[in-house]
Amino acid sequence: MRHYSVHHPSWAPHAADAVRFVKEGFSWPAFLFTGFWLLWKRLWVEFEVFVAAVVVLELLFQAMGISPAMGGLGSLLIGLVLGFEGNDLVRAKLARMGYAEVGEVAGRDLESAELKYFGERAHPPVASPAAP
Repeated sequence: MRHYSVHHPSWAPHAADAVRFVKEGFSWPAFLFTGFWLLWKRLWVEFEVFVAAVVVLELLFQAMGISPAMGGLGSLLIGLVLGFEGNDLVRAKLARMGYAEVGEVAGRDLESAELKYFGERAHPPVASPAAP
């Protein structure tokens, strides 16, 4: 089961089409496609930081006389950091845009998590009567 954080926009808290779900945990696409993933998620500032980090690492490795093969190690390190922190960057972007995190839902995949979340909202759980 995957867990997703649920984010509602402050300007339309009851608009179902504006609700965003963000997966918890490691992001494989962020790890494998680093810069492209940042652009896809429209994380512009984070992309600029990523490019600056790559350039600084490359210049540092050249100044230290480290072989270009070690540059791959630097890219791997950046990819790992982005893989672990990528979904948190998306959550931070949503918060900057005025979305509020309202809860968490679990599901086999995104679609089942959405169905579960909206199904529970349509039919809220009924409290069982207290035992005498």
